[in-house]
Amino acid sequence: MLEDNKRSHELYLKVLDQSEIIRRTLPQERDDLYPEYQAALKLLCEHYQMIYERMGSNMSAVKGALVAGFEM
Repeated sequence: MLEDNKRSHELYLKVLDQSEIIRRTLPQERDDLYPEYQAALKLLCEHYQMIYERMGSNMSAVKGALVAGFEM
């Protein structure tokens, strides 16, 4: 989980960096910067989706164990 947190932080900082670069760039020069920003954002979303799915499967295992415990 610590590695996932570290990776989330790295990806988030990349998105922030790209958005700051875009913000400071002249409007007529921004179009070339959007693909890299979009790629960084996509990686961040995919990473969050993976964490969400992992947490969901962990929650299912916890619920299953609790139900089994109450059925005894």
